[in-house]
Amino acid sequence: MKNLHKAQFIGISLVALLLAGCSGNQPSQDQSSDTTTTDTTAQTQQSQQTATTLPPDGWTLHMTAKKLFPGNPDMTVNKYCKSVVGDMMECQIYDGNEGDSRLVGVESIVSPQMYNTFTQDEKKLWMPTKDLMQTTMTAMPELDADQFTNVATSMSNNYSKIYLLWDPGKLNLPIGSPVVTVMNTTVATGTTSNTATPPAGANPATPGATPPSQPTAVAPAPSNPAGFTLATFDLNKMIAVGLTDKKGNFEDSVLQRNNAGSLELYKLKNNIGSHTYANTTQMIYIVSGSGEFTIGGKKQKVSSGMIVIIPAGTTQAFQNLGGTTSPLVFVTFKTPFDDTNVAWQ
Repeated sequence: MKNLHKAQFIGISLVALLLAGCSGNQPSQDQSSDTTTTDTTAQTQQSQQTATTLPPDGWTLHMTAKKLFPGNPDMTVNKYCKSVVGDMMECQIYDGNEGDSRLVGVESIVSPQMYNTFTQDEKKLWMPTKDLMQTTMTAMPELDADQFTNVATSMSNNYSKIYLLWDPGKLNLPIGSPVVTVMNTTVATGTTSNTATPPAGANPATPGATPPSQPTAVAPAPSNPAGFTLATFDLNKMIAVGLTDKKGNFEDSVLQRNNAGSLELYKLKNNIGSHTYANTTQMIYIVSGSGEFTIGGKKQKVSSGMIVIIPAGTTQAFQNLGGTTSPLVFVTFKTPFDDTNVAWQ
């Protein structure tokens, strides 16, 4: 089982390989209009992927994302990704999807096993990949809903680190030092999610890079939910496609998260057992379905349009009353965010 985490990256490469014959969207000056893929072509592509000899080969997993650049959070970037040596994935980040689009960043993606070998200072520069995908509204244009779910699920336990060469939302030239950007993290200086953190030794005066050059410790949770970014979420679409984290009885996706709080979407098929957050208050909005919440030992029926507030230290359990074909869907805001203070009964 020691190589289990490799399968996450191998699986993503295979999905991308299957799409390579029909996507043809990697930045190039000459894109073919022939989308017919024969068995012979697929076999040839698989052989080429297996025997890759040049670094430009294999960048076939195409994703789009927003909110990476403080100068223009609505700017859509295009990522092209592949598995590389060392149990990693890497993504090239472009400011467009044309042949002359500029390379503006690089994303590295590692397994949780590799992430756990990092120092605490290094871990502060990485983000859970599933959270990053939600926050940046990641899409995969060439994938259908099932394929998107499979790829997103295969990446759900991984961690990402993004290096930005410069902010094309502010500048038209790659001026200044590259920076590492950390989304939705409130640090001691009060800087927020989409600001960039220069690597050690970088010039802190780089345009768009306001934090200090060394990683800073995460501050205690502030009294107000600061540090969130402007965002719009299509809950119906997210539910239809499938949420990123599947746990048997329920699925969930993190919409935004920082020390102050975590905004999460849940689709409950059966139940969530009794548990208590010692220091975290929850505010829950029922999106659809019907259920029964047991809060502090008292049962309460809930349905679409209701809001439930659960104070810190209160025992809670959730039951879906609609059956597996009619899940209970709700959004919860946990404040302050600290999943280490939960106790299951």
